[in-house]
Amino acid sequence: MARKSRKNNISNENTVSKSNFTVNTAFYIRLSVEDNKNRGNSIEHQQMLLKNFVAVNPEFHVVKTYIDNGKTGTNFERPAFQEMLRDIEAGKIQCVMVKDLSRLGRNYIDTGYYIQSYFPYYKVRFIALNENFDTAKEDSGNILLPVLNMMNESYALDTGKKIKEQAARDMRAGKFIGARPPYGYQKSPDDCHKLIVDEETAPVVKQIFQWVLEGVSYDKIAVMLNEAGVMTPSHYMKKQGIISSQNLIGQGYWQTFTIAKIVRSEIYTGDMVQGKSVTIQHKQIKTDKKDWIVVKNTHEAIISNETFEKAQQCRIEIDKKSKFKNKIPYTENVLKGKIFCQCCGKNLNRGRKITKTKGEIYYFFCITNWRIKKGNCEGVRINERKLFQKILSLFDEKRNLFLEKEQYLQQQIQSMQKNMVLWKQQQTALEMQMNEKRLYLQALYENLINKVITQTEYKELRKNYQNEIENLLSEITCLEEIQQYNSQKIQNILKLKEDFQLTQNSEMTKEFADKFIERVEVSPDNTVTVTFYFDELLNEIEVNDIA
Repeated sequence: MARKSRKNNISNENTVSKSNFTVNTAFYIRLSVEDNKNRGNSIEHQQMLLKNFVAVNPEFHVVKTYIDNGKTGTNFERPAFQEMLRDIEAGKIQCVMVKDLSRLGRNYIDTGYYIQSYFPYYKVRFIALNENFDTAKEDSGNILLPVLNMMNESYALDTGKKIKEQAARDMRAGKFIGARPPYGYQKSPDDCHKLIVDEETAPVVKQIFQWVLEGVSYDKIAVMLNEAGVMTPSHYMKKQGIISSQNLIGQGYWQTFTIAKIVRSEIYTGDMVQGKSVTIQHKQIKTDKKDWIVVKNTHEAIISNETFEKAQQCRIEIDKKSKFKNKIPYTENVLKGKIFCQCCGKNLNRGRKITKTKGEIYYFFCITNWRIKKGNCEGVRINERKLFQKILSLFDEKRNLFLEKEQYLQQQIQSMQKNMVLWKQQQTALEMQMNEKRLYLQALYENLINKVITQTEYKELRKNYQNEIENLLSEITCLEEIQQYNSQKIQNILKLKEDFQLTQNSEMTKEFADKFIERVEVSPDNTVTVTFYFDELLNEIEVNDIA
């Protein structure tokens, strides 16, 4: 391998020759496939940061930019990187500059080799901007900190593996390993792996099972608990100091899925059942029932095995009735996740009734009063067909208004294009001024080397020039951003025009909803408010005049 051979040949004579005034510098830029999702790592962004740094530091003369596009950082057999190494060994490069350490590589052992051994041997200065690291500085040893931290990640992974193995042994021994005890139990103060009955919440668990045996639906159970003011499991744990994160608390209302989770849990029979899920790449994945770890009689039961089995049978009967009732499958809900109650803010559910004369009739309704608590919402119910007609009518009005103003839009585009030409001219003029200031800085640096001026004079004059260059850079960056914004705006207008022209006969489909609809709200009086993805653009170009 090329890297190994370089390690072995490190005793070769160094041929690097340095200029009197400037450092021949290489920009190294790497973009992996994964980095495409992160705009901050784009090739353009990396180049901009590097150029901005060099703009105010005249001692760096950029001889070449090496770019590995779509290359992983886990190995160093990258075309541009290998080319850069050949140029280093040929004495063409005296400094390597990167945006951050990860651009050089993510194989931390080899990354450390290049920073600690390879670059120093060839007298190549290495700079990582984001880490504010420069091997020419006295504190260059600080780069070892992130390198060592990265190497520690491997150690942490090995430690994590050992922790998981110990957790599996504890589960097989019948020890509870969860961070929080199940509702109805608490951890023993003498042994955190032992569950004891919580006298305050265990009666609620018993009552839930009793209601299930009496045939009460989960919806009705949730409403009764909410109306009785029974604290939800998450809010109860917050009160006990077990939960502190607001994200884990919820809104304080019992939900059907919470009831279902309790009814399905064998742990209330006194058996320890764990290993129902595993964590893979930070995601919880359910395991097969055969892989669950079950240990009998590890703690006091809240309900009997007989009660638990009867409750499961009731669940099965309810499921059978539900399947029989909904034997005819529903059509696709094209507004799934996009339609809400304007009164309480909850998602609207989709229902159906089948009549002999009209067949299937779909509607959207708010379930807050049925599943959470009566009186929490004024209630919403709207026929799906009428809802679609209202949405499409609003869409057609906005589309037609947009297309009718084609001449106005064309004038706006032409105006933006003219402005972009002017902005580009201003940018070019500023760049010329900046380059002129850089030449002054370069001459200043040469005067320092030749002892024409003193160190104090150099620092003072350099600071003045750097401030001027930074101000120019700020103006240039601002102009670039304005041009980019307007260029994107023109593209968005033209794309929307094309989309509108291709959608003359509007029809409510999944494709239509995904493309145009961001959010739909329905009020109790069936007023429909629609937020389209293109609304922001219409507001920007002053076309969205519809009330």
